[in-house]
Amino acid sequence: MATIDGIQIYKDPTICLCIINSFTPALKECAKKRLVSVCHGSSRAELDGEFYTYNSTIKEFWERLKEKDPPKKMGMVAEFLTHVLILEIFKDFFPASVFFNLEERSVKKGFDLVFKNKAEIWITEIKSGLKNTTDTSNDRIKELISIAKRDIKEKLKEDRSTLWQNAVNHVDIALVQSDERKAIKSILMQGKTAALAGTAQHQNHNVVLVAGLFANVSDLIQDTTIKMAAQAIRNENIFKKEIVIAFQKNTFETVVNFFESEAQNA
Repeated sequence: MATIDGIQIYKDPTICLCIINSFTPALKECAKKRLVSVCHGSSRAELDGEFYTYNSTIKEFWERLKEKDPPKKMGMVAEFLTHVLILEIFKDFFPASVFFNLEERSVKKGFDLVFKNKAEIWITEIKSGLKNTTDTSNDRIKELISIAKRDIKEKLKEDRSTLWQNAVNHVDIALVQSDERKAIKSILMQGKTAALAGTAQHQNHNVVLVAGLFANVSDLIQDTTIKMAAQAIRNENIFKKEIVIAFQKNTFETVVNFFESEAQNA
């Protein structure tokens, strides 16, 4: 079991709950260690050149983040934390997509993330939010999981082949040329072919549903809540397999402030 100072982790093979009590130096180091490969992909992270250094990447990250409105900032923070948490906790997972949008500095189109473990592809949908004064953390996280489930279900049965082509393009950037990369692209191209033919089915795909709640940890999400939500989804038989991940952190602003400080000092 992975442990990170400042994070309480509850995990079994199909669910994971992370309570981020504070943005500790250990978690900051995880973020710094993963930044270049998460943003650019492992193939580019290995290249020489100023653009793929940590300093250049954190400056580019901040340029993409700083002008966003609060909901988009929250979404970017949630996606980056998801990348870091999955790679730190699910040791057999590796990313087949990159954080940065391929075309411009706008929000990334298509699937949020794509991961692979063993011979399986996992399409990832991330939803994040705040808690209303009338909500409990448990109620809100269930709502966010439900929204993630609904949205990825719709994407996987749509006939938009561009979703799959975008995922294929990300694989080319995220991974070095190898038989592994060819195998991942082949699986994703099957999804594209089904979308073009109008036969796309969400039951054919593995998904990771991620819900990120930015709310005071004095009202904690319970691991039993995540287990029950995951079981309810399994009972619906919507997907081939699913993993449900939830995390809770007091605010997303502390992470935004970290990126700003790192960019200014780069």
